[in-house]
Amino acid sequence: MKIPWRRYWELLAVHIMPQRGRFITLSVLLLTGIGLQVVNPQIMRYFVNAATSGGEAQSRVPSALARLPLGSSGVPSALALSALALIGLAVLQQAISVGASYVGESPPSGASPGRPPTPCAPRWHGTA
Repeated sequence: MKIPWRRYWELLAVHIMPQRGRFITLSVLLLTGIGLQVVNPQIMRYFVNAATSGGEAQSRVPSALARLPLGSSGVPSALALSALALIGLAVLQQAISVGASYVGESPPSGASPGRPPTPCAPRWHGTA
């Protein structure tokens, strides 16, 4: 028996509609977490390159970031900027991971142990 994809989509939509806000929030958190997992190694690579090259990576720092007063000379090094970015993204990635776990594992509002979580839960007919 061949079931069209549209039927699957309609079934999924029926179950997701009551939890639309949670679904969107979880989707955004998961996609943001994946994006940070892609960006984080790039910053790590930049940090390693800046650490091994000495001060040569300074010219690749954007001018807006180079104006931050972090160093004793008033201009932060590329190594300091990449280290701060790496630490900041790691903390942000962890916070997003915790948020995604919370949204994904917390029960939906209005759910109780004796009540089905969706309006389309199967109903058993007959006696037990």
